[in-house]
Amino acid sequence: MECGHVGAGRQVLLVTPRYWMQPELPRVTLLPIGLMLIIVLQFALGRVAYFDQAMLGALAAKDPAHFAALLEYASQKYEEYQRAVRAR
Repeated sequence: MECGHVGAGRQVLLVTPRYWMQPELPRVTLLPIGLMLIIVLQFALGRVAYFDQAMLGALAAKDPAHFAALLEYASQKYEEYQRAVRAR
């Protein structure tokens, strides 16, 4: 119970202008945001053939670790599919 009160007390600090008037955004966060904006712009201009391509690009820009895991999962499923086709 005590921890909840401390958390609520800290939220009061967010109301002060010091915390929201001049937010600091690290420069490294601008790169994925810029890449996602480019992907959205390309999709809007019709430069992306399939919507799925744009979504994969956004996923790769947003979270490379999860994108790598998704590729690994997809490659495993493809190998299983190929083994099943060869077994026929």
